Amino acid sequence: MENAKTASIKLEVAPSFRWLALALNCLVMTFFFMAVQLVATFGTVIMTDWKLNTAQFGMLVTMTFLSYALFNYFGGSWGAKIGTRNIVTIGIVIAIVSTVIWPFVHNYTVMLGVRFIQGISGGIFMGSVLGSAAVWFPARERGFTQGILLGFMGIGFVVDSALAPILLNAGYNWQNGSAMLIGIPGVIIGILYFLLFKDLAQLYPGVETIDDILPKTTGENTAAESSTNEYVQPETWEATIRSTKFWLAAVNIFANCFIVFTLGSYLPLLLANDMKLGPETVASVLAVTFFSTLIASPLGGLLSDKVFHSKRYPVIVIGFALCLVFCLWVPYASLGLLPFVLFVAYGSIPFVNGPFWCLPAELVRPAFAGRASGMLLFLGLLGGVIANPIVGSFVDMTGSNYIALYIFAAMSVLGLVTGLAIKK
Repeated sequence: MENAKTASIKLEVAPSFRWLALALNCLVMTFFFMAVQLVATFGTVIMTDWKLNTAQFGMLVTMTFLSYALFNYFGGSWGAKIGTRNIVTIGIVIAIVSTVIWPFVHNYTVMLGVRFIQGISGGIFMGSVLGSAAVWFPARERGFTQGILLGFMGIGFVVDSALAPILLNAGYNWQNGSAMLIGIPGVIIGILYFLLFKDLAQLYPGVETIDDILPKTTGENTAAESSTNEYVQPETWEATIRSTKFWLAAVNIFANCFIVFTLGSYLPLLLANDMKLGPETVASVLAVTFFSTLIASPLGGLLSDKVFHSKRYPVIVIGFALCLVFCLWVPYASLGLLPFVLFVAYGSIPFVNGPFWCLPAELVRPAFAGRASGMLLFLGLLGGVIANPIVGSFVDMTGSNYIALYIFAAMSVLGLVTGLAIKK
């Protein structure tokens, strides 16, 4: 039946619309992670203003990841039913509303609830964004373009880190500054996405991935194609969630999320409280650190596509190995070397993201890519949910944020081992 649907649709080259779809998804990725990073960016101000300890501060971060994780479980299925454009637009509206009310929130408990609602926005659409981005590109481009997409997560962090001090110096408090950072771009991005984005199936009905309607490249079968021929994709969703490789990928993204979301939250505290750096120095070091994602994510994808011929696991293993080494290096780095060490330590996880997020379209049938992405995000983000209270408790017990780095190094070992086992 599927062959009959796609038999009449054939293209000589991949459609140029895929790049517009990627650009729109990059804007959404930036926007959501600006919202996620708000509390961490204003962390020292919030802790002083509301007299919070590290564990309480960690809960403000955790509440967003909790809802982000929970709603990823449902989000992929919802996106498949109503379309990526609609689910993303709904999510953007939720993010805007749950942030522009911050100036009217003056209670810690209420803010926990608001942060929970904020996380719902990305939870309902992220699986669809990742899945739609994967199927719009051929396998030989997929790692690179997924890397570009995931790199814009860090751009969201960079925007917050760059603009937050400016807003504070201009006289805005952290609540008003946050409302401006999310409300203004959110409206613009939401309108653009609703008007311009289309799913692959909207333009090419019955097509699961763009590879289905492109000519086969003669004499240049990639390692990924050979590997796909050897690896039999599960035919049903039930078989998918019983697959060993699927669960290895789930543990791998668990380690990934544990590190990347929590590391971004504790770096401002590490630099300000433990290393005693001034606000302007902290802002400049963090801007360099978070900018690493824009370079590392597409670089990892490019290496996966071109150097490793669309094999995904070598880059995943390299990334976690770098994270292990450079997290252990941070406490001993001189101030001159610190930006470089943090650049690699933080960028090492985004380095694996492009190749990793090709897996939902390659380990399972492309028709399940959005659902698989949502499920993997749900399982992975459980790592982000438990990470903040765990790390926060250890920080409070030891009185130092350095302990977080050793915890992240341990999680890097888990990511390295499962990356080797995936062999895809």
